[in-house]
Amino acid sequence: MRHLLLVLFVFSALIIGHGQSVDFAPVGAKWWVNQIILEPIVADSFVIVEVTHEEMKAGELCRVITNMNGCGLPNPAHVFTRNDSVFFYSEVTDQFELLYDFTAVAGSSWTVKGLLGITDQEVNVIDVKEEVFLGNFLKIWYIEDSQAWGKWIFEKVGSGWYIGPTYSEDCPNPQGGFNAHSVRCYEDEDGLIKFTGNTECDFFDDIGSVDGQDQAFMFHLAPNPARDVIKIELSEGAAQSSSYQIQLVSLVGQMLYQASISPTATTYDIPLTGIPPGFYVVIISDGLGRQWQEKVLVE
Repeated sequence: MRHLLLVLFVFSALIIGHGQSVDFAPVGAKWWVNQIILEPIVADSFVIVEVTHEEMKAGELCRVITNMNGCGLPNPAHVFTRNDSVFFYSEVTDQFELLYDFTAVAGSSWTVKGLLGITDQEVNVIDVKEEVFLGNFLKIWYIEDSQAWGKWIFEKVGSGWYIGPTYSEDCPNPQGGFNAHSVRCYEDEDGLIKFTGNTECDFFDDIGSVDGQDQAFMFHLAPNPARDVIKIELSEGAAQSSSYQIQLVSLVGQMLYQASISPTATTYDIPLTGIPPGFYVVIISDGLGRQWQEKVLVE
């Protein structure tokens, strides 16, 4: 009987421990965050956001996240976790505000208040799953898609679109930060999690330096991020050509899809079956030696 009670006690402790397992922003954690460069050429680079140390802030022992972009969350950001909920210190409200609720279930929601440069952001949870994501077993919160949050929140990592809510097109970057986009990679003492497929975390993509690129002709692709298909809309009045070549290329130059289309075509769909998540470049070239390209994120 005592042996049975001991087994039940240990089993219960393991269950409780698993339920309390979310450890957001431990000291030493790093996020590789995509950064858009506009000059001297259009390019994708990166910055490393890191938890450098712990310190007291407004009576709470906080983890300090440095090298933030200063839009949405402050730079540096002070966060602490209590009962699987993450709080950050807001310079707008001068108090701690809820950032993540890792106890949330499907149908629940919370609002992040006191952000810099953007309005309060509501998070609506559609579903919660525990699954293997890019080789890592993670709990994932599927949320209502938004420009500030993206579509997912990952255990330990936070939002896949950025560490916290930010909308770079609207945000004035009050602290002179960078133009933030998605999280490429996350690393802590448990190892590296890559959101870029086979591409390295520290790639630099000078996508504006292609020879023969002519900005007079434009095309639009949607959705971006894309999941099942990339829909391309070609501009009217494009250059006269026998045909157009459409290619989908990885950031390391691997050709994943190509097709020829008629010069009279105005739309085209690229299927994404078998294409792993990550960043890619859609390239359109014509018979006159001209080339245009646009970057797309595949989820």
